[in-house]
Amino acid sequence: MKQQHLRIATHRSPLALKYASKVAAEIQNIHPHMSTELVQVLTRGDTYYFEPLPELGGKSLYTSEVDAALLDGRADIAAHVIEETARSAKDWPRGWLCAKSQQEGEEGLYFITELRKIPELLFSPSRNRP
Repeated sequence: MKQQHLRIATHRSPLALKYASKVAAEIQNIHPHMSTELVQVLTRGDTYYFEPLPELGGKSLYTSEVDAALLDGRADIAAHVIEETARSAKDWPRGWLCAKSQQEGEEGLYFITELRKIPELLFSPSRNRP
């Protein structure tokens, strides 16, 4: 099978990087032919680190720029972490993954729910990848 390279966009916080690294390891475990790269994205939330989130725009301060990396082609998927304490869940940290829609003329994102399907979702011959 041909070697494939997957770019994973993530926020630069230690927790987000931990989650994205966990996702990358799981993907490489399932798909040994796939290499991964973390694309660390600087977000508006980094600038206003000590300000209350609700007053500045909420969680989107950390997600908007990461999703933009998908839409402009810098990354193939985005890994978003759900902030929780380590004792709250055995699979900590947890989060969600999304990718750019492949529908022609559509600029939306969709959730990735099965890591096994990543090659067919992202690397099919119809995929226009920069």
